[in-house]
Amino acid sequence: MLTVEHEEFNEQSLSTGEMDLFALYGECQMSWNKDGCLRHGEKGFLPPILSGRLHSVASLKYGIVEVRAKIPFGDWLWPGNKGPWDVEMVRSAVHWGTSGYDSKTKGGAKEGKSWHDQFHIYKLEWTPDYIATYVDSHRIMYLEAGTSMYDRGRFSGPNIWASGDKMAPFDQEFYFILNVAVGGTSGNFPDALRSWTKPWHNNSPNPAKDFWNGRNDWLPTWKGDKVAMIVDWVQFKNI
Repeated sequence: MLTVEHEEFNEQSLSTGEMDLFALYGECQMSWNKDGCLRHGEKGFLPPILSGRLHSVASLKYGIVEVRAKIPFGDWLWPGNKGPWDVEMVRSAVHWGTSGYDSKTKGGAKEGKSWHDQFHIYKLEWTPDYIATYVDSHRIMYLEAGTSMYDRGRFSGPNIWASGDKMAPFDQEFYFILNVAVGGTSGNFPDALRSWTKPWHNNSPNPAKDFWNGRNDWLPTWKGDKVAMIVDWVQFKNI
């Protein structure tokens, strides 16, 4: 939803107001991030969009997760844009590393006409030997640990996961997140890969404000429940 549609905010508060998620909802899942729970419009611009985010508890170590859901559709939603890199493709990746400067990625993708048009089952298999992902029983990505995930990543220096299983750091309980993101500067919408003009640039001094000022272009593509991620069910299976 648009932030200005929330009873606590209006157009003026985007640039001069305060967004305190603890005050609004009594909790905030982003407390580890200094900018995640408290924002000041005068120090930049309040997030112009409020989006849903579901968290599970840390209750799964090795098992199968299945989610039956329909992804959203609309400009600058992630996932949700039209085109071969968005609603026409399901992507999956594993990221791991010994630091933020030394990390590896293993990914895969499955093409289709539009993954938004109907519900699909998204599946994760996580075992002591491998991680695999699927959509409607079609495997997208497979990563086998081999001797260890440290060796698989060909990292240098001491093995910081030496006391764990060969799947370390993926050898402990994890929770999962289901969320819809909008815009952003982290690389989901690279400036050079868009076939139409973005209302913001990833290196802009105020990308959120630029995005909001361009709403006459993207807001007409947000139509009712089509912009929602609709989750039918989620299930864990321990192995």
